[in-house]
Amino acid sequence: MFTSRKAYNLWGKGHFTELVIEFKKGISSKEIDKIMKPTKITLPMDYVTLLNFSNGMSFFKTSDCRFFDIKSVVSLIKYDWTSEEYLHIATYYEDYIYLKCDGSERNIYISEEGFSPLRPMNMSLKAFLDASLCAGFSYFWLWGTDDYDLY
Repeated sequence: MFTSRKAYNLWGKGHFTELVIEFKKGISSKEIDKIMKPTKITLPMDYVTLLNFSNGMSFFKTSDCRFFDIKSVVSLIKYDWTSEEYLHIATYYEDYIYLKCDGSERNIYISEEGFSPLRPMNMSLKAFLDASLCAGFSYFWLWGTDDYDLY
């Protein structure tokens, strides 16, 4: 269960009028290493820092956008159709967010509805979180394309 909750009211032309962020208690790097040891995957430092702060978090009352805790991420490896190089770390409405663990800085990938091939977002985890918050959790990567209706 989530242990902390913050609510923010944002006014204007955004995607939401209230953002509820629920945090789970952070997890130590030592505990992360213990959980990840059987997978032989080295997590990027920005993801480890996020897990140290909050081992899973949810946005909105309905948890439409959320980052999984590390044990859930590891358990998804055996059920996911991608290789162990990509970790399913979050959901963004019906889309799945993946983290590529190959040492690259631009390591966020998306799969529409979890079935389409992975598509690079050409951004780091930090940039993805920043853009998501600034864009009000809209599909910012589609802005200006034929696939996104702005009005």
